[in-house]
Amino acid sequence: MAATPFKVGTVAAVKLAREEARTRRLQPGEDERLLLAAGGLKDLIVAALETGCRLGELLSLQWLQVRGDLFLPAGKTKAKKPRRVPISTVLQRVLDSRRNDPAGEPLPADAFVFGDEIGRQRHSIKTAWKLTCKRAKIEGLHFHDLRREAGSRWMDANVPLATIQRWLGHHNISQTSTYLAASGGGDADAMRAFEAATGRLPVMAEQPVAPTEGRDHSKVEAPESPTVH
Repeated sequence: MAATPFKVGTVAAVKLAREEARTRRLQPGEDERLLLAAGGLKDLIVAALETGCRLGELLSLQWLQVRGDLFLPAGKTKAKKPRRVPISTVLQRVLDSRRNDPAGEPLPADAFVFGDEIGRQRHSIKTAWKLTCKRAKIEGLHFHDLRREAGSRWMDANVPLATIQRWLGHHNISQTSTYLAASGGGDADAMRAFEAATGRLPVMAEQPVAPTEGRDHSKVEAPESPTVH
């Protein structure tokens, strides 16, 4: 048997510490502070919170991948499997604001969505992220934690776990459940349910009931205000 520096006889000389899974989420007020301090990273941070995409997936995202949803081909995902992520109303506003160059002309299809103002790819945000967290007075937050935050927010709003699994691109539900410490189809409806649950979409008020004959209308009861959950 060949000699190895990892054992002395049969006793392990090097022991690897067990890596604990991260559970970091944004604390109350941190999301506001983060976005206020973000500067040029604001759109990228919003996109991470709205899609649960990895940093590399967002930095490599091109306009040709925006097709009513975000299409991530196998070559651009960690799992090497294609996936689609629906576009929320918040993300749509970000995309609309980035669609044109400084002259007002639409960027070409192969331009990078979260690149510079003319669509050239940005390869690293390490320094910008560090400075953003410092300005926001936030410690111990990794950009990748925004992916977990997105998934956790969907779960909190009762988006089905199987749907979250597909949006995050996990191999199975068990992986998603473990990742978040915590149906097929219906992406658009599930996203709308999430946004309604978080107060982004207006709640439709009930239509008033027409008065009926013989009823005393001298006192009109005020309709109950709709409750947003």
